[in-house]
Order: sequence, then C-alpha cells, then structure tokens
Amino acid sequence: MEFSYRRGDHDGPERWGLIRRDWATCSFGRRQSPIHLSAAAVAGGGYHRRAGRLLLSYRPAAASLVNRGHDIMVRFDGDAGGVVVDGEAYTLRQMHWHSPSEHAVDGRRYVLELHMLHQSETRDGRYAVVAQLFDIGHRRDATLDMLEPYIRRVDNKRKGHEVEIDDDVDPRWPVEGSGVYYRCGACRGGRWSSCEKPSTMVQGGTRGRCRRRTAEASPCTTADPMRSPWGVAHVVN
Repeated sequence: MEFSYRRGDHDGPERWGLIRRDWATCSFGRRQSPIHLSAAAVAGGGYHRRAGRLLLSYRPAAASLVNRGHDIMVRFDGDAGGVVVDGEAYTLRQMHWHSPSEHAVDGRRYVLELHMLHQSETRDGRYAVVAQLFDIGHRRDATLDMLEPYIRRVDNKRKGHEVEIDDDVDPRWPVEGSGVYYRCGACRGGRWSSCEKPSTMVQGGTRGRCRRRTAEASPCTTADPMRSPWGVAHVVN
C-alpha cells in the first residue's frame, strides 16, 4: 500500500502530495474525503454541518454488477430514484463498497462503507454522494444478501466483466432510518453526506470481495467520480 491515513507516518496525509507526482493536489487541496467525522464538531456547528434528514426518494430498479478491477459496482440501468440536496435533485447512478471504511466517526473506522453516487438532473457533471458505514452485527443487510451470488460470479473475473441482476435492486435498505452528517463541497463539483447511524452486516465473505485494490487506489484525485478509477474524488482545491 502506497499511503496510509495515520497522521505523522512517512506516507500519511501530510505527505500524500509528495509520494507521487499525480497526487500533488493533496498538498494544496482545501477540503478532502475521506475525513474524520466528529459528533462534537457537528453539534457545535464546526467544520461538519448537520443537515438532519436528506430528501431520499429511492425505488427498486434494474441493475448490473460490474467488476471494475479495484472494486465491484452496482450500476443502475433503470430509474432507482435519487436524493435532493439544498433543493437540487440528483439521480442515483451507481453504488459500490470499500473495506475498511474510508471515513471515520470519532476516530473509529468501520468494517465496510457504501458509497451511493448520484448525478445532478440540472447541472452537467455535478454529483452527490451518500455514504453508509457498516459494522458487524446480527441484522443482515438485505441488499448485500441479495447481491452475494452475483458478487461471486464477477469476483476474480477480468476488469470490466459484468452480469445482469435478475431481480430489481432496492437501494432503500442500507440507508433506511439513518440520520445524516452533511458537509458541502467536499469534492470538486460534488456534495458529500454520511449517514450518522451505521448499518450492520453479518460476518462473511462479502466484505473481502468488496475490498478495493490499494495498488490501484490514490488517496486523492480531482477526477469526475462517475469516471475515476476509484469511483470517488478525494480532494478539491
């Protein structure tokens, strides 16, 4: 792994921009993702602004599962609904997972993190991401359970391999009943929100199959998240 999230390390956040030339943006970006969310900062009106509940309007839709090499992505081929942020509507395009989580809450990282990527209906290229953290528990995640056989079919296949999912994928399950931390402009051209209440998943193989390949990952990029190899843009300058 070429970088770490531990401050003070030789490959930690303070030095990301020095590790590789194409990561130089990390040295002068004003805001970045992933970040450490702080309940105290939210309550006190600090760096993270609490938004309450976002206007979520999801519905089951046709989808395909795609092996992107560094992760496995659900691409919605039908209308899966979307989210409204500050009065602007965004359509859900895809979702993918990272393990361990990219974000942390009060210094704690979680076993899995879901990113739901949305694209603006009115502004070309603008996007919104809703992140959901996962912990190990007894309550199963219905979406992960439904996708498990398809994940096995694309796992260890070539990059770009995809399968059509027989049944509609319901994106409502992972974020049902979650409060939200909200911060504006976390990434170039985008809005980031992170669900306050973690969801749970049972101990199993899905976590490993969702793990990103760190050799292909970059701690920061200004690329469009709909096209970047990570699926997310990490720094805005």
